Amino acid sequence: MTIKQAFVLINQTIVIGEFMDVAVGFKKTDPEARVPTYGSKEAACFDFYTLEKTHFHANEKNLVRTLIILDIPQGYEVQIRPRSGISLKSPLRIPNAPGTIDSDYSGECFIMLHNMSSDEFTIDKYDRIAQGKLSLVYRANFYEINELKQTERGSGGMGSTGR
Repeated sequence: MTIKQAFVLINQTIVIGEFMDVAVGFKKTDPEARVPTYGSKEAACFDFYTLEKTHFHANEKNLVRTLIILDIPQGYEVQIRPRSGISLKSPLRIPNAPGTIDSDYSGECFIMLHNMSSDEFTIDKYDRIAQGKLSLVYRANFYEINELKQTERGSGGMGSTGR
């Protein structure tokens, strides 16, 4: 791993380091598949591409193929997120965003897209259809307690903290 631009809090002092590069293997299920790429030098997320032209009827959901299998290291996940350009310029949304690809999943990466429009919509071959973000996984160690800590909010639910 190489270090490139990360912020680390040490004794209440912010130390500017560098991004951490983590090796992630991949396999193409088709020789024409495009490997995910970062759009800029400091981009936090990488882009997934589709190899297939996909047509969406009005209000239709489709699983869009990337033809890429990722070998995600143990202790990490890849989060699937919408691309801002698609969200701004098209009716396509990722209904389960952020989606998760676990490190023990060894199948092709699919992107679920939903055409929120009453019109038909098509994505073309090699379109960038979603972003992926490699993230550390923190696992909860659950344990039963008899009493909860007291807070100002208490059990106030949705909308209880105001606008």
